[in-house]
Amino acid sequence: KLFRYFIPLVILLVSFIYRFYGLWNNHPFWVDEFSSAQQANLLLQNGSNALNNPFINIEQHNLITPSIIAFFFKLLGRQEWIARLPFSIIGSFVPVLMYISGQKIYDSRTGLVAAILTSLSYFQIVWSRQARGYVLAQLLILITFLLYLRIKDSLANPKDTNLKINVVLLATIVVISLLAHGLYL
Repeated sequence: KLFRYFIPLVILLVSFIYRFYGLWNNHPFWVDEFSSAQQANLLLQNGSNALNNPFINIEQHNLITPSIIAFFFKLLGRQEWIARLPFSIIGSFVPVLMYISGQKIYDSRTGLVAAILTSLSYFQIVWSRQARGYVLAQLLILITFLLYLRIKDSLANPKDTNLKINVVLLATIVVISLLAHGLYL
């Protein structure tokens, strides 16, 4: 049973290493990263008033990303690598969920190949090193998909008592995802 968690942990570790290596070099923000950090600063300065102030421009379709950055800024200070840190963490979990998805739909080998490709993908690594919500959207979409599969399995098995819990979890993830980014739609 312990071996069941070994492969996902190795995938997480490899993904973590690739996404964190060089993160603290503090490269300047790209244009879209700058807007996320600026919105995080506005949230820190104005709190929830930033959302209804007509003189402050907060992306209404992307509330969670600057909120996460603001939290990390408050916790660790305001630097470029700190704005990118939470998305490196989130991005490390995407290959693990790819493994679980591939395993659930096909088999362990398919899940492992999907996880390896996702772990080592240049684009996935770059997205995970940016202070933008792209990997957050990916993670939430994968969680939604896995919850959908669990609900589907629960409906097929009348003895499964987790149907209500899974439906509530799915509804919660959908709401969070819609607040995270319009890309979720």
